[in-house]
Amino acid sequence: MKKTPYERLALIPEIVAEAVCRYPYTGAEWSLQNRPSQKEIAEVEDKRQVMTIEQEREFSDRCGARCRAAYERNAKWFMECVKAKGDRGRNQLYVWMSHWLVSYLNNSEKFLGKYWD
Repeated sequence: MKKTPYERLALIPEIVAEAVCRYPYTGAEWSLQNRPSQKEIAEVEDKRQVMTIEQEREFSDRCGARCRAAYERNAKWFMECVKAKGDRGRNQLYVWMSHWLVSYLNNSEKFLGKYWD
């Protein structure tokens, strides 16, 4: 069976999500005007540091589902984003998932909700 462009991605969203769980959180995905305070960044980092393997897996699975849903809604846009020249596509995935990690850590029930299913 022929694979879709999504299935042929070099960067697997779930793997990127797992990596995001293991990198220190810095708030870098926010613009300078909207960047959280150092206290808020530290709070997220404290939560990230105590994530269990099960939480990492749960987060990773949901990120994969979100990416697949974005692809299914607008494949052209999604593929343009993640296959941008140079490191831009990879960086875009890291930005999305860093942002999603904050949401997951601050309110996992809402993050895991049905919105993206």
